[in-house]
Amino acid sequence: LSGNPWLFGTRDLFALLVHFEKWRLGPLHKKAFQSLAARLSESTELLSPCEALKAIEVYAGAGSANEVLMQHMHLRLLQDRAFVELPSAGIASLAGSMAQVTYYHTGLLREIVAHIGEDPSIVAYWTEEELYQAIRAFGLAPVEIPLPTLKMLGCRYNTLLWQGSTLGSIRNFFEVSANYPELLRTVL
Repeated sequence: LSGNPWLFGTRDLFALLVHFEKWRLGPLHKKAFQSLAARLSESTELLSPCEALKAIEVYAGAGSANEVLMQHMHLRLLQDRAFVELPSAGIASLAGSMAQVTYYHTGLLREIVAHIGEDPSIVAYWTEEELYQAIRAFGLAPVEIPLPTLKMLGCRYNTLLWQGSTLGSIRNFFEVSANYPELLRTVL
């Protein structure tokens, strides 16, 4: 990748992506990571929504907010609301990844909030961590959440907290409640 990044086709690049979570290539790693991001960005439209999310997750997991890659992948998922093809956990991961690398696409987050309002069953399967990460991203972006959607998120949080909360989960809840006081009113 660092020598001749055009040697690899799109599918080859995506096949390499999964290894970047595990490989540590020393000084070559950063250059290869940047080269892979540039090559993936060139062929964003060829990726499925799940593949675009995987690229986002790998880079977010590495703490790399490669702006070009993130912008291309976010736009890919925003175009024609392609993110709705993701599984429920994938939508939570997409929102949470933005907070992970502090690179927010507010247009995409607004569409995610609107989609949650249209189909509340999405959050029914979110874990406590997924719910926390998504609401945290909405708050940090910042994205306005309509009151009915916010109350629904609060009800889900309430259910999860009653199922077995820890000190960390309560701290996380109060952190996201700072951005959305109505969430606090709904749960308490």
